[in-house]
Amino acid sequence: MTEERTLILLNEMGDIEISWDPEHDEKMRAVIQKKMEHGVKFFRIKDYIILKKRVYISSPSELKANKISVADEDIEKLFLDGSIRFTRRTDSINGYKVEHVTDPAVAAKSNTVAVRQYKGG
Repeated sequence: MTEERTLILLNEMGDIEISWDPEHDEKMRAVIQKKMEHGVKFFRIKDYIILKKRVYISSPSELKANKISVADEDIEKLFLDGSIRFTRRTDSINGYKVEHVTDPAVAAKSNTVAVRQYKGG
């Protein structure tokens, strides 16, 4: 596997993690740009220490029901066309620092955490 990128989406669909290879950066840049325009904040992970095993799902055929339902059409399309993988970690991340990223091209080439801005009312 090449140098993959990851995105952990928090509180938008439940917490999910996706990963992709560099050849799909431009597709991810477009999705990240769209999410930024809709108020999602991205934070680049620095000093990322991975102390866990990852389990990848790259195709619906790897799922028991052979289908996927994600509350995000853009993410679902990227999965179905093979551009991204869903990732499940068996342990937790051991400490990391983050910095706010406003450039979708930078976010698409990084390991990031994304969170929709909280709204009251």
